[in-house]
Amino acid sequence: MASSSDSSSPFWCKPCKRDFKSSSGLMHHNNTVHREIIPPIDDNDNDAAARRYTYIRHTHLTADPCDIQGTTLPPKSPPPKECEQPHIDTPEAWAPFASRTKFDFAHFHFTELQASEGKIDKSLDILHAFLLEHEDDAPFTNCKDLYTTIDSIQKENTPWKSYQLSYSGEEPENAPNWMTETYTLCMQDVQDVITAQL
Repeated sequence: MASSSDSSSPFWCKPCKRDFKSSSGLMHHNNTVHREIIPPIDDNDNDAAARRYTYIRHTHLTADPCDIQGTTLPPKSPPPKECEQPHIDTPEAWAPFASRTKFDFAHFHFTELQASEGKIDKSLDILHAFLLEHEDDAPFTNCKDLYTTIDSIQKENTPWKSYQLSYSGEEPENAPNWMTETYTLCMQDVQDVITAQL
């Protein structure tokens, strides 16, 4: 830090008449040398506490319980009958969605996938085209059908190999399931896959 009598640097401390090489240097200087200390508010000082906060209540948005017409209900009154939830099998239960299917689609794409607007639009376009083409049939019967379809998209001829794996060590009494079960490992030769991609 250089000390000078003129403000040749853009990072200049007026009270000290010092300049600094960077804004962070000036900020550090101000925080350590010229720090304003605000005394804590005494809890017994009602005037100070009143000056600290200002409450402005909205005339209409009060969050007071009311009926469907907007009439304020008395304190501790039970909710009106029209507020009872509809049965899960009725379309009203999924409002503003028209059905559970539409709710599930929206929940999956928006909440679980957190998909972008473009990706949601693309999903809707694909689903719409499929339903028009196949007269309302679902795209896949189940997850296995989906995986089988994906696995059939092979442009290379790299074969799949499967191996059976199981624990071969000493098993304790009441051994956990992973020690007693056999697992299938499916894989391709990595070198063949990369060669096919090139």
